[in-house]
Amino acid sequence: MLRYLKSLVPSPVKTFIRRLPGFRTWLNKAEQLRIERSKRIANAKTLEEMRHIAQDLGFSYFVDYDEQIVTKQREFRSACKFFSIDLTGKVVLDVGPGTADSLDCAVSLGASKTLFIDEEPFFVKFGEIKGHQGVQKNYTFTPFFPDEWSGRIDFIYTKGSINCEWVNEQHTLREAGDSKGYFDFEAWVIALQKLLKPSSGSIVLVPAMSMQYQRIIDEDYDLDTYYWCPDVAAYRNSYFVKTLVKRGFSVEDDIPGFTQKKAFPLAFYFSNQ
Repeated sequence: MLRYLKSLVPSPVKTFIRRLPGFRTWLNKAEQLRIERSKRIANAKTLEEMRHIAQDLGFSYFVDYDEQIVTKQREFRSACKFFSIDLTGKVVLDVGPGTADSLDCAVSLGASKTLFIDEEPFFVKFGEIKGHQGVQKNYTFTPFFPDEWSGRIDFIYTKGSINCEWVNEQHTLREAGDSKGYFDFEAWVIALQKLLKPSSGSIVLVPAMSMQYQRIIDEDYDLDTYYWCPDVAAYRNSYFVKTLVKRGFSVEDDIPGFTQKKAFPLAFYFSNQ
């Protein structure tokens, strides 16, 4: 994603920025801070240490983290219950797990092995300290997933880890032949499906929405966010949804404790069974 954002900046602007007084000094300091941050994360041994690092770095994720754990685990359990997914002895993968609360829940439901993939070093370390096995990688760049995972996963869970509007924008760029459109969503979905065991795997996928100017609050769901879908009808007709349906996913819009009419209006399910 960062590479894509950098590509949007015109070359003359990049050149101008590089020539600004003090730019090289700022760049060196930024690199020093990055190295220090990486060392602190790598050396952390406990979740409490990770929380302190997050606070020192101004990482706002943990502002309401404790209150959100119950919600995240409720969402995971609700999805498993709705789709009748039994995790006993199963291998579970979360794509973009954040603090891996879904995987904690998977373990409590009997999963024998929990895997994840995430670009953010902080989340990778956080998940590993919890006992899950992680890979640090931007999963929008090919190869999307480690080869050794192919055909070995029983259940894949990915909620809020890929933005549907961004996917649609990438598709438009690709259709126009624009090099900024680097992400092939259909190829990504196919790669995701190939991770599943041939006759028993399943996927639950819910994308992230883009930020809106208006905030929505749903106390029943325990939701307070600026990220929601302003036009669900248009969303249903989007490239994102059509691609998943084409690849054999079913679409659900009323899963108690999991979908929410604006923030998570649709959930997508695929099964090899």
